[in-house]
Amino acid sequence: MSTARLVVKGEGVVNLSGALNFSSTPDIWLQLKALLEQGGVEQISLSGVESSNSAALAMLIEAKAMAKRLDRSLQITDLPEGLRDLANISNALELI
Repeated sequence: MSTARLVVKGEGVVNLSGALNFSSTPDIWLQLKALLEQGGVEQISLSGVESSNSAALAMLIEAKAMAKRLDRSLQITDLPEGLRDLANISNALELI
């Protein structure tokens, strides 16, 4: 598994890749939070995520909540099956 990465792909699009877990999400969150505060994120693609856990789910929920507080729209796309399942059993799918 590779280290988690956040790459700005284009105007408003951010791609997350690698392993999003308890050790990687704090650094990714700091980067994502800064972009959200600057208004630079409209879509987060998870197409490159190889593995994830509840830390990734919590980060995405907070990203959506932050965007809402900032009165901005945020789409999360390409949700990996495992993360979708985790969100579903946690009754959190509608939050992301």
